[in-house]
Amino acid sequence: YSQYKKIIKIAHKNKLQFIVHTSREKERILAIANDAVVHVHPIMWPAYPDTEHVDLEKYFTESKKLIVGLFGFVTEYKNYELVLELLKINPEAFNLLICGGVHPQSKMYGKKDMYVNKIEKMITKDISKSVFWKTGLTDKDFIAHMKSVDICIVPYFETGQSGSGIVSLAIQNAKKTIISDTTIASMIQEFLDQKLIVFDVNSTKNLYDAIHECNLDDSYRPKFHSSFEKMIDFYFSSLSN
Repeated sequence: YSQYKKIIKIAHKNKLQFIVHTSREKERILAIANDAVVHVHPIMWPAYPDTEHVDLEKYFTESKKLIVGLFGFVTEYKNYELVLELLKINPEAFNLLICGGVHPQSKMYGKKDMYVNKIEKMITKDISKSVFWKTGLTDKDFIAHMKSVDICIVPYFETGQSGSGIVSLAIQNAKKTIISDTTIASMIQEFLDQKLIVFDVNSTKNLYDAIHECNLDDSYRPKFHSSFEKMIDFYFSSLSN
């Protein structure tokens, strides 16, 4: 914290403005420099309007089930095992698409990773036909797959993070998104036009109920308030000009 505080003081002394992703972060800065100019804007990404729908049913033997997706680099705090545990309890509940692998900057990249190995061992014969794992996608194809699942699930454990790139991607692109009840959920809620459906990181029953509630509610589609969408479109278009 001492280094963080030092950086804020130097930036403020040089009359720099701050852009942060949560109101909590704004409060931290103002506690250090009470007259600092701080703008709050959620993490957002440029749009991929020309992505094509992906026929995800081709990945699964039983193709008429709900398709849920897990997206992003596979690491322990992502808590993917919760979704697999639910699938093992109720194999008919959904098909699961996993898009992602080990982070290329990880020391385990290209090597045997204990967490990936743990996840793979959970994909036993009784559920293997209901799970499809895809890696090596381009950014555009990654978004296309995210847009094509019925529900995007973000089951992360609490890490103290106040924002998440994957959560923002999902809110901007997925049909429906549900996320674990953590700081990220509470921090991002203020930017959304609907209340998020959340679930406990430890409970397969709570996750099942969240999926069920989400699937039944056709009106459930939380998105960033339009003012943020317009702002980010203007920003990215100005960069390309």
